[in-house]
Amino acid sequence: MLVRTVMLTLAVVTTTVIASPLSDAMAATSAPKTIGIWKSDFQRGSFSQSRRRRRQQRRRHDRRPMLGIKIGFNMANIGGDDADDVWLVFRDADTLASKVNTGNKVGYSAGVMGTFRINPLIAIQPEVNYTQKGYEISKKDSASTRTQIGSRSYVEVPVLLKLRFRPGRTIDPFVLLGGAFSYLLSSELKWTIHDSYGSPYTGYFDDLFDPLEKTEWSIVFGGGLQVMKAFSIGARYTVGLTTTVKSSTGVEVRNRVLTFMAGVSF
Repeated sequence: MLVRTVMLTLAVVTTTVIASPLSDAMAATSAPKTIGIWKSDFQRGSFSQSRRRRRQQRRRHDRRPMLGIKIGFNMANIGGDDADDVWLVFRDADTLASKVNTGNKVGYSAGVMGTFRINPLIAIQPEVNYTQKGYEISKKDSASTRTQIGSRSYVEVPVLLKLRFRPGRTIDPFVLLGGAFSYLLSSELKWTIHDSYGSPYTGYFDDLFDPLEKTEWSIVFGGGLQVMKAFSIGARYTVGLTTTVKSSTGVEVRNRVLTFMAGVSF
C-alpha cells in the first residue's frame, strides 16, 4: 500500500513537471499570433480611415473655384446671306465683280477665366477676353483686283458649360458649350486696288464705327484637354447670332471665329 502511494505521487509530480513547460511554450506561441491579428486589424482600419480622409480632402480641393489665364490666336471670317455684299457697306457699290474670294483674318485672343465646379463632371466657366475678329475679301474682274481687310477688336464675355470625361486623371478631355456677349472696341478698314494702269492704290479707315453695331451675341462650342489639372489646350468655334452691321445698311453679316488657345489655372 505504501509503495503504491509513493509511485502515484511520483507519477503526478512527473506529469506536472513535463506539462508545465509545454503549456508555457504553447501559450508563448499563440499569444503573438493573437496580438498580430489584432495589430493587423488596427493597421488596416487606420489605413482605411487615412485613405478616406485623403479622398475627402481631394474632393474638397476639386470643388474649390479656380482662376486662370489663357492666350491664343484667331482665324476670323464673316458669314451670312449678304457676306459677299459687305462692299456695299463701305461705299464700294460701283465694283462689278466676276469672282469673290473670302479669306481668314488672323488675330489673337487673350483673357482670364474662372472654373466653378458643380460636380466632378460638370463646371461653369465664365471668361473675359480681348479678341480680334474681322475678314479678308477680294473681288476680281477683267480690269482690276480689289482686296478689303476688316479688323475689329472686341471685349468678349463667354459663359460656358464645361463637361469633363476623366476628372482626376492626368489627361482629362472636355467639351465646352455656351454663349458670348461682345462689345466693339475698335474697327479698321484697309483696301488695295491693283489694276493695269500703274502702282496699287491703298486706302485706310481708322476707328470706323458708323456702319457697325456696337454689340454682338454669339454661340460658342469647342473642346480640349486638361493636363495635370492646371494646364489646358483647346479649340473653339464662335458663331455670331446677330449682324455686325446696322440694319439701315440693308446688309446682314455675322462673325465666324475659330480660336486655338492654351491656358493655365491656379
